[in-house]
Amino acid sequence: CTAVTTTPSTDDGVDMVHVEATSRYIPWVSTEGRSVFAYRIYIENVHPSRTCRLLARHWIFRKAGGEVVVEVPRGSRGVVGFTPILKPGQAFEYMSGTGMPCSYGTMEGSFQMIEVAGSGRKIFDASAGCVPLRAVASDH
Repeated sequence: CTAVTTTPSTDDGVDMVHVEATSRYIPWVSTEGRSVFAYRIYIENVHPSRTCRLLARHWIFRKAGGEVVVEVPRGSRGVVGFTPILKPGQAFEYMSGTGMPCSYGTMEGSFQMIEVAGSGRKIFDASAGCVPLRAVASDH
């Protein structure tokens, strides 16, 4: 299951950051009443001339009915111990995981970014979209 979003620059309207979020059910570590999911995040600076840095993140994990299971608060520093700087054309990718007390749900969130070159040090949010979490074994 995948979500793909692109966030425009804060002032020139040119696309700045492309985010792909993908989830996968991990049946061999899941148990009855607890589904485990891995997720992969790919963040790319697609602006032709501006550099940006990932400062923080915000994630909300929900059951299928919308009930919040866990929330990583907005402004939680970095991702997997990093606050990567992305020059034009550069990307950063990481994987993580979560356990859910249900078979179906969603994860949605954003990354708080800052432009560190170009027209100034403007802070902006790069959406990660809403990614389905489905406890269904996959062949791919």
